[in-house]
Amino acid sequence: MNYTWQPRGSGLLDDLGRQLQRVLRGVRQGSFATRARYSEAGERFVVFLAESFRLRKLANIKQKHLDAYVEHLTQRGCGPRYIATELSAIRWLHRQIAGAKEDLRSGQGSNSRYDLDETRSGVDRAWTEREFKAVLFRAHDSDRLDIAKVLVAAWFMGLRINEAVSLRRHQVEALLRNMVLAITGKGGRPRMIPGSSVIIEFFRDVIRSVPRGEYVFCPQDKTLPAFKKQIQAFLIVIRESVQDPDRKATGQNLKPGDRAALTFHGTRHAFAQRTVQKLMQDGLPQDEAYRLTAELLGHGRVEILIVYLSRQLSNDGHPLDDEPTGSRPQIPAGGVIETNQCGAAGV
Repeated sequence: MNYTWQPRGSGLLDDLGRQLQRVLRGVRQGSFATRARYSEAGERFVVFLAESFRLRKLANIKQKHLDAYVEHLTQRGCGPRYIATELSAIRWLHRQIAGAKEDLRSGQGSNSRYDLDETRSGVDRAWTEREFKAVLFRAHDSDRLDIAKVLVAAWFMGLRINEAVSLRRHQVEALLRNMVLAITGKGGRPRMIPGSSVIIEFFRDVIRSVPRGEYVFCPQDKTLPAFKKQIQAFLIVIRESVQDPDRKATGQNLKPGDRAALTFHGTRHAFAQRTVQKLMQDGLPQDEAYRLTAELLGHGRVEILIVYLSRQLSNDGHPLDDEPTGSRPQIPAGGVIETNQCGAAGV
């Protein structure tokens, strides 16, 4: 992995950072998006270790350091899903460290100990179609068509943010030929996502301006982590003005039944809900609809899908349909979003 630690001006922290750099540069396991996401989590953990424990060697990481980090994240208001992902990244990083002195608890054991079972969320994170369209309007008005295009891909194909921003032209060319997008997702898990006529035409237009070998959405003058942060920051800035009034102001520390603030990941929740609804309307039994939807999302366990189905399924259009119901924003050849009268979108 081509990772470089950016010096922070602290001898102890920078020494740990250089150790992190050596570890990550020797890693070949997992997809590029996974390694990028986990390297970011590794940086955050390294800063915590230097500031809170004055730790000098990554090989000396112990379970007590993870326990303290979970408490730190909880006090900061981070939610269970975020903390569980951070721990997953740290455990992955720890496995790459040669000569690590202490084994860490397994993922299942840690999540149970810290009460991070993601299947008990019950929080509604799915964007509505109105919210989706409203976000596209704001992106257009802010001259951020790059962000609008990423959101369209995520909304119609259920992509994680890392998967969407890291799409390359050759993957889209294969989609246009085969009507299926091949993705290597979280944990290196491959999946195939069928493309509707709507998304095929969208990608056919998008790649006209993308040089061969380049990322489809990420501007050439930006890194993937920088572009991802811009997307997340954009949503945080505009969401209060576009999301439904009964949503909370944050996506963290919510109770079952709450509607979370709009985040990028909510487009996957909306995709999951519409997909299950459409498959069942087409006559599939519920268990088969759940299994197929979990596969499209890249999850190995159907139980995880329950997190995505916390809201009663809506009557919104479906990503596998040739045409979603209702008016929808389009990004045509000229690159300008055209719409009929509509509203905002969902997570």
